[in-house]
Amino acid sequence: GTRWLMPKEKGPKGEPCFIASPTDTGLKPDYVYGPGRAGKGYYSLLTRDAYNILHPRVAGQAPSGCCAFSAESRKEADDHDDVRRLMYNRQMATIPNDAVGERDGLAASQQVADGHFQVEQNVQFMVGQM
Repeated sequence: GTRWLMPKEKGPKGEPCFIASPTDTGLKPDYVYGPGRAGKGYYSLLTRDAYNILHPRVAGQAPSGCCAFSAESRKEADDHDDVRRLMYNRQMATIPNDAVGERDGLAASQQVADGHFQVEQNVQFMVGQM
């Protein structure tokens, strides 16, 4: 797509991009339940709200390190990391395009890192002046 759809819009097949629901009533294909701009309900995967809901959910469900040295557990951890990174990039993307999302996610991470670097430089300057 060329842009994220808003919750009040209809999808390409005329489906709603948001279905209001105060409680999670179960899985709905192509929708994610959670809080978003339009309130609690089901958000279409064509909205950025869906990924704002999914990224924290996926990030908080990391696989356990029970058998961290087995090939199976390493694969599970790698797969989880891939999905977490994809959800983050989609959450940060200016348009619904994974290549653009990767670029936008990297740019956002770089801004955070630059901000931390500047703060550290200021602290070092202040300590050096004492």
